[in-house]
Amino acid sequence: MQPSIFEAHRDMDPRFPIIFHLDTLQGPAQSGEALHWHEDVELLFCIQGEGCVLSNASRIPMKEGELAVVNANHLHMVLAEGLCRYYCLIVGKALTQGLDLPLGEFLLQERIAAPEIRTRFQCIIREMEERQPYYKPAVLAEVAALSALICRSYAAGEDAPQNARRDNRVEMVKSAVAYIRANCAQELSVDEICRHAGFSKYYFCRTFKEITGFTVVGYINFLRCQNARALLSSGEYNISESAERSGFHNMSYFTRTYKALMGGLPSEQRESLRRKEQKP
Repeated sequence: MQPSIFEAHRDMDPRFPIIFHLDTLQGPAQSGEALHWHEDVELLFCIQGEGCVLSNASRIPMKEGELAVVNANHLHMVLAEGLCRYYCLIVGKALTQGLDLPLGEFLLQERIAAPEIRTRFQCIIREMEERQPYYKPAVLAEVAALSALICRSYAAGEDAPQNARRDNRVEMVKSAVAYIRANCAQELSVDEICRHAGFSKYYFCRTFKEITGFTVVGYINFLRCQNARALLSSGEYNISESAERSGFHNMSYFTRTYKALMGGLPSEQRESLRRKEQKP
């Protein structure tokens, strides 16, 4: 079955319809999940360092104490050059629809640095971390208040296009990204991806770069290096096996590409893993 870049979030607890977690990135070797999208609004609150959210054609800076907003149905991922720690809050439709909140029905501002937003989010963090009695209804109340505040004060503007209006360029890139993810361990050419997308090579490659920030080949290599890193980290495969299973058939090219994208040589990661295994 072809993997999807769409996250349905159907496994949310209907009584507590949120996803909340702390993520830590340390440079490109730990960049967030590959490009994906979902129907729920995603709120990213940075608590340390800096990063960048790729969201459709936008580049949203992530800075300490600020909120980055990923609008519903936007193709996105998080990147960081150095250390970046942030809380991710995804508000499920079961909550917003139950409260008649239009979160996700129109475009929101993608970067918010307001003190009242920061205070609300910090209350959610505290409740989720301390988990005092009745923390879940307390969190739901805070999330509802935060969502109402965002809808009331931080809409992108009347002239902004509605989320319901499908952007054909983004839909083309979504289809191409899904195809690349399904086939990146195999021989894969730009011409083949263009045929799948149904557009000319010039138009497709230019649009792909505009939307994702990657060249087509760059994104293929990024996915392959991420997979190779995961295989190396598992301890089950050596460097050449990890490269081969990830779609690299030239070790010299793999080593150069891995170092450029992951911030270090694959042999360094392998050695780091061995040192950890040897610790008592």
